[in-house]
Amino acid sequence: VDEPKEVVGAADYVFAGQVLECVGTVYKDKTPLEKEDGKVEYSGTPYTNYKVSVIDNIKNQLITEKPISIQKFGGMAEDKTCYIMPEEDEIPQVGKLYIFMVYTQDDGSLLVSGSNSSIPVKGSISKLKDVMTLKKTEEYKAYKAAVKHQVSPEYGKTGLKSMYDDAH
Repeated sequence: VDEPKEVVGAADYVFAGQVLECVGTVYKDKTPLEKEDGKVEYSGTPYTNYKVSVIDNIKNQLITEKPISIQKFGGMAEDKTCYIMPEEDEIPQVGKLYIFMVYTQDDGSLLVSGSNSSIPVKGSISKLKDVMTLKKTEEYKAYKAAVKHQVSPEYGKTGLKSMYDDAH
């Protein structure tokens, strides 16, 4: 989805956050692959785990007092030969600030998945940590407006709350 109003409409939470740490990658949905030598190897889809500091909530409220964990669909392939990512998506970099569109999973964890799900915010990270400066950026303003005029999908909304929801 390329239209921000639709991207934020599908998301459970939208927030500006700084990536503090890449915690590691897990591999899910392992499938068998037969190698040239006839041996079978199992390979899974990468999901990369991050610790993130929520700088400002744009849609719904996540805690801001302490870092939260998010899981991003994609990352280094299990055989370490390439990165696996959706088209027009990128791997969040430690220290940088992004607008994240996240989806609550059944266990209360947060998943970031798909193109346009983590939008880098341009500017000096030390200045962007100031919420007033952050709110003046093009990226923040665009996604704040998108939330105001969001288009919710007709499918998939579960009403789940994250374990990091500020109301918990």
